[in-house]
Parts: sequence; C-alpha cells; structure tokens
Amino acid sequence: VSRFESFMDALRAYAEETDGGLSGCSGAAIGAAGPVAMGSAHLTNIAWFIQEAEVADEIGAPCMLVNDVEAAAYCIPGLASSEFLVIGDVAPKLETAHRLLAANIGTGFGAATLVRTPGGWFSSPSEAGHMSLRLPEDAEAGLRPHFKSVEHVLSGRGLSNLHSALAKDEAVLEAADICGRAAADPKCLATLNFFTQIAGDVLGNLALAVTAWDGVFLFGSVAKGFARVANHARFREVFED
Repeated sequence: VSRFESFMDALRAYAEETDGGLSGCSGAAIGAAGPVAMGSAHLTNIAWFIQEAEVADEIGAPCMLVNDVEAAAYCIPGLASSEFLVIGDVAPKLETAHRLLAANIGTGFGAATLVRTPGGWFSSPSEAGHMSLRLPEDAEAGLRPHFKSVEHVLSGRGLSNLHSALAKDEAVLEAADICGRAAADPKCLATLNFFTQIAGDVLGNLALAVTAWDGVFLFGSVAKGFARVANHARFREVFED
C-alpha cells in the first residue's frame, strides 16, 4: 500500500502489469481491511476508500466488496487437515463442521463466522478487534490507558507496544523479533506470555459468542509467528477457561 495513494491507483497498476490487462474480466471480488457498508469501505489502518460502483465502472464488470477476514474465512473448507497446525489435541473435522470462527492476527485483529447452510458456506464479518479489552487485574492500572481495545494488544503493533510497556523499554521491537527472542530474552518471554493470555481469553469469548464448536482458525503473520513459539498448553488453558 505504500506504493499507491489510493486503491484505484493500485488497481490500474495491476491492470497494466497483467498480461491482457482487464480484457475479458467478468467481475471483481475485493477483500477490504475494514467494515463494508452500502458498497463502500474506509480501510481501518490506511487512508484508502473503496467503492464497488467506482471499481465496476473502471473494469466494466460487476464488483463485490467484502471484509477481508470474511473473505479469508471462505478458504477454510478448501484446506486439508495436514495444512493446519493444531494447538491442542483435537484436530478439525471439516467434513462434518457447521460453524467455525476465523480470526486474523496481523496488522490488526479481525474475526468472521463461517456457517454451513443448505446453499453452501456463508461467512459473516465482525469488528471484533474494536471490542473493549479485559486486562488481567494485576496489570489493569498501568496498561488500561494504552490498551483499550482487543486490537491494541492482538496485532503486530500491539505486541510491539506491549513489549515497550511491560519491559519499560522505549526501543520498539518488531513482533517477529519479540517472538524470535522469547526463548532467550526474559522480557520478550514475559510479553509473549501476556499476549498468549489475552489471545486465549479473547478467542474463547468469541467462540462462545458465535457458538463456534467446530473450531477456531487463526491466520495472519503475527498468528503464525505466535503459534511457532507460544506455550500451547497455556493458550489452551486460558481458552478453555
């Protein structure tokens, strides 16, 4: 996104770089990182505004705009069980699943519910990242002014800011560095453990809110880094609690 001032600029560059451009394009589906209303979306973390009608005029074909996590959730039924890292002892059974929760931890936090219907799978978005965040009682006073919403902790910048706050260190470490150093650096480990507790609590509550008995599926750059190094047993303990 740093290359372009607007989504339309990016779309036009894509068309120029694609063999044949938009010739023969029969439609477009766009997953946007923000809430979608009345065929348009202001992206949450960058100054892009996307409109279905404007895109449709540009490509000469229909356009459908959906939330990006809503879109990503549709991928889950197409994956094989071998493509998942299972956190715990229970592997997903997608062939019999009826309701799933997909959660992205990356630049921000997002969640969508995926429901099997007689006509196929249906994905419903949310703005779960902006829910109020419940902090552990012993950390409430010092962290509350800076970590008010779920996304303020469960995101790349959230993990970085959390490390600065807990370690009392003004130097900003990237999320990948915190995960990579956790085995040898006590402050990074403490940050990762706190993050694990928040993640388990938030995802457990979301699973209850949408009755996602068939599984919670994580994706996104921070989720992948977290899953490699986190204490899985502790995560499951908090989630199940």
